[in-house]
Amino acid sequence: MAAQKSKKFCKKKPELVAPAGSLKDLEAAVEEGADAVYIGPAGLSGRPRMAEMSMLQIRRAREITADNGRMLYVAVNAAMPWGEEKFYLDVLKQLCDMGVDALIIGDPAVLTLAVTLENHPRIHASTFLGIYNPQGAAWVKSLGFRRLVLNTGIHPDEIRAITKQVKGLEYEMIAYGPICFNDNHRCNLPHGTRSRSGMKDILKFSPEFTYCQSRIEVKSHDRLINSGRLLCWPITDLSESLIFYMALGVGAFKIAGRERETEYIRTAVRTMRHSIDSLPDELPGMDLYSYNLHISERRPG
Repeated sequence: MAAQKSKKFCKKKPELVAPAGSLKDLEAAVEEGADAVYIGPAGLSGRPRMAEMSMLQIRRAREITADNGRMLYVAVNAAMPWGEEKFYLDVLKQLCDMGVDALIIGDPAVLTLAVTLENHPRIHASTFLGIYNPQGAAWVKSLGFRRLVLNTGIHPDEIRAITKQVKGLEYEMIAYGPICFNDNHRCNLPHGTRSRSGMKDILKFSPEFTYCQSRIEVKSHDRLINSGRLLCWPITDLSESLIFYMALGVGAFKIAGRERETEYIRTAVRTMRHSIDSLPDELPGMDLYSYNLHISERRPG
């Protein structure tokens, strides 16, 4: 593909979105500098109960984030079973009345309920919607979503195609944390492989799975700017490659891992906060297609 002309561009610092499966996690994320924290209501967020919160806890989470000038996003991204409309609508009403900053939705049926509420907040499209191309992004925008959380299986040229062709959407991607080998997360692993340790479920990531690790090198005028992992299961870290993804049109970076321990969340937010704060005000020009993508398959043993 022909190289595009490099040029400098200025952008505001990207948003850092951190996970929280408990109030302790949320407080740690806020202390370490997360701009927004995402949580999930019990039974409605496609995660184990240990990583979800009661409505009372969500209300307290809203107070903590508001008092600290941070945003609270609530993932109501589980598929809605038949006959559960009244239950889902009641939960959505409560969340809207609390004044949460955004709802993360992965089922169009849940969206149809949310938009009936006059005080509904911004609505973000979950990876559960399975959007992989500009046509899908345009569909999401037409439904009223304000942000698209990009699937982990999308490559850089595909991200660029989406952000270039579909304007008016915000784009967020997972930049740190466990990445499921099933990139739309509609499976019971690794969430199903849990064991009990004291009073808390501990996730066990099985070493038997094969996964691919990708490396990316970002160049400007044939000079290496940065390199880092693009995609890796079970752990990825793009903290050293944020400039590249900002150039592709990504404006928010998400840490995955609501099921993980508090210290993991604290470390992840600290790492990403440092990388974001270290970004220059004027980002260097770069050829968006001048990168080398090296994919290597790693097998156990």
